[in-house]
Amino acid sequence: MAGYQSMMPNHEGEQHLLAAAHHVVKALRAAKNLSDDMRKVLGDLDGTLVQDDWKH
Repeated sequence: MAGYQSMMPNHEGEQHLLAAAHHVVKALRAAKNLSDDMRKVLGDLDGTLVQDDWKH
């Protein structure tokens, strides 16, 4: 949507992000094999998380 801004408080957004990360970790532990697509997505996520912009 053009001009849409999230009204979600930062704390609530962080809770959702942590819950999503928890689900990803659980799924990865249960997975026997990862598809090439999943490996690419996780590699992209890793690259995003290590960027200087994300460090505090």
